Amino acid sequence: MLEFNENDCAREGKPRFWVFQGRYAALVVVGAFLFLMLFKILSSAGVDFWPTVAVSLIPMGLMALWVTTCVNGKAPSYTLDWLLFGRFKLRCWMFRNGIIQRAPQFNIRVARPPHPSEYV
Repeated sequence: MLEFNENDCAREGKPRFWVFQGRYAALVVVGAFLFLMLFKILSSAGVDFWPTVAVSLIPMGLMALWVTTCVNGKAPSYTLDWLLFGRFKLRCWMFRNGIIQRAPQFNIRVARPPHPSEYV
């Protein structure tokens, strides 16, 4: 993959490992810790080797999937926007099926009243 790099000393060094780059490179350490923790728990419980490896790799796979789809090349607020939109769609479904009584509003904030000092 070719990247445009400025030809000066102002570039910042950012860690990069596989799909994890920048501050998300720390997720490799977190994923390795979770792998070891789950592997120890499952092997102590008597689960066979290959199912233990498969289940222990799930957290790292989920982190890699999230970084690939929601972080790399996306706006910083992409994940939060996606989650808020999912919440809105869930609330729409709940309203259509009669679970909640009020129709959802999509992040509409009520205008704050002006401060009383503005009237003087």
